[in-house]
Amino acid sequence: MAKPHREYHQSTSRKIYKNIKDPKLLKELFLNHLIQLSSDESIAKISARIEDIPNRLYPIVEQFVSKRLFIKDDNSVEIAHEALISSWDRLLWWIDEEKEFLIFRNHLELLYREWRESNKDERALLKDLNLEKALSFKDKLT
Repeated sequence: MAKPHREYHQSTSRKIYKNIKDPKLLKELFLNHLIQLSSDESIAKISARIEDIPNRLYPIVEQFVSKRLFIKDDNSVEIAHEALISSWDRLLWWIDEEKEFLIFRNHLELLYREWRESNKDERALLKDLNLEKALSFKDKLT
């Protein structure tokens, strides 16, 4: 991506961040709904269902949509350009800060799918280390 686009993404996201009363909401939006960190630590943008995004985050979504940094339709929202992820230093810092949690959350989502596919078999429930780790992250998982 051309350098001017990268600078636009970075400067625009910084302006939005500075104008938000509670920056934790912006962090929540990105980390809980719009990005995924794989076990090899690669970052990917993901599409979020509108119904899964809490109402308190809608004004932030709309700010990013109005600046053409997010794409939104009737059912979903996602980051418009990968360059936003790679160019915005604050987002990269948040991802690094929450790396362990983000990787574990992906693992937990996989375990949850396996549990549902097993017809909710008790033997597929969290045990031992996975349960301990999930409990240590319980505030972030809710």
